[in-house]
Amino acid sequence: MKKVVHISLSITLCLIMVLGLFSSTIAFADDEPVVKVVDSVLTAYEGSAAGVEIEVTGINLTYQWQAKGSKWIDLEDNHAYKGTKTPHFQFQSRIGWAGQNNSFASIPFRCKVSAGNKSIYSQEFMFNFIEREPLKQAVISGIDAPLYGQTPDYTADAGDSSYSISKVEWFGPGIKTNSVYYPPMSESSTFTKGIYHCRVYVEPKEPYKIDENTVAYLDSTDNTPHKFIVTPPAEGTNGMDTYFVNIPFTAKEAVMLTGGITFTSGIRCDTPISVALGDVVSTIDEDKVHYQWQISEDGSTWNDITDATKKNYTPTADDVGKQIRLVISADGYVGEFVSEAKM
Repeated sequence: MKKVVHISLSITLCLIMVLGLFSSTIAFADDEPVVKVVDSVLTAYEGSAAGVEIEVTGINLTYQWQAKGSKWIDLEDNHAYKGTKTPHFQFQSRIGWAGQNNSFASIPFRCKVSAGNKSIYSQEFMFNFIEREPLKQAVISGIDAPLYGQTPDYTADAGDSSYSISKVEWFGPGIKTNSVYYPPMSESSTFTKGIYHCRVYVEPKEPYKIDENTVAYLDSTDNTPHKFIVTPPAEGTNGMDTYFVNIPFTAKEAVMLTGGITFTSGIRCDTPISVALGDVVSTIDEDKVHYQWQISEDGSTWNDITDATKKNYTPTADDVGKQIRLVISADGYVGEFVSEAKM
């Protein structure tokens, strides 16, 4: 029995040694190995990535991508180069790298593939980045002149679907150094008399070229578009630069929203509820008034009724036995007022 155990242990040790020797093998599979190009994107729009993927058959091979200046230089991963030690090399360009500014257009790249002391090289690749058409404009909405006593609103919308708003900041009056406003207002700050600046950070969803002719239009609630130059940042990242727009506002004295809501019809299932408005709210443009119908089971806890955001509301069977009310607010006014509860 002991002899059998000894033999099986010996076999196990031999297997471990053989497997270990195999795993440490470094070799090309062929006597004359060839670097095959699996995929390549050699021409791309500025701000996008170009690249090459190669394939070499072998075991435990190493890869080193190189660029040629006065001599071939090994590359390292950075903001422009990715996969410099893999079969898949990517070259991330930046906006402005097209045309005469494309200094990389004349630089050859290649990959050195090694197995121990033996190395082979891929063919040479040259990348070309072509110019994008400048984006003509971006539309920003949802920002209004601040009112005395209000806290900053940090929301904005990009009307152009090719843009998103990454951040909104407000800066206090009179604080300016070399066109830089600081520090930004905190969420608990309140507006007083003076000129404030709202900085909106605009981020393309795809790499667009933005130059001095690109403008942003602020679509304010008074329906008067304001034209502002889009300012590029001192530095960008990964070719997807974030640009900002500085929008000056003069804080306005707050006007309290006052008025009354009178129900001019009864509350019946499947029958629209009619209301009449009085005082200040009756003089405000309809597109600036916001309606929200709410419902409650106990008259204490109120919940918004989904999609019930018009002046009139038609109760459904689910509303029977519950209380209903209307809440009204308006752009450019402080406060809101609430109707009496109806059942």
